[in-house]
Amino acid sequence: MVDTETRVDAFVAIGPAREADPNFTGELYAIYVDPDRWGQGLGRTLFTHATGRLKSLGYSTAILWVLASNIRARRFYKIAGWYEDGGSKLENRPGFELRELSYRILFR
Repeated sequence: MVDTETRVDAFVAIGPAREADPNFTGELYAIYVDPDRWGQGLGRTLFTHATGRLKSLGYSTAILWVLASNIRARRFYKIAGWYEDGGSKLENRPGFELRELSYRILFR
């Protein structure tokens, strides 16, 4: 029997900023690493590649949004040189709210 199940351990998605000038600002839309793969450098590799790709596309800055409660991810972004830029938004869902913060990096 052939195993046809495909497993995705990690992914990253980037593109033009959705809530800023897309001519100058790129956005890291999503990054995910399966918790079973944490601590193996997979997230750092994807993140570094995504950031480099945004820079190579000519963006002078990039942003990302992260849940305020996701302390692990926020620490990860800070260590990578991104900074909290003061942006925030509240997503209302049935029965709860999600508070997100924006982080930014400037490319030189």
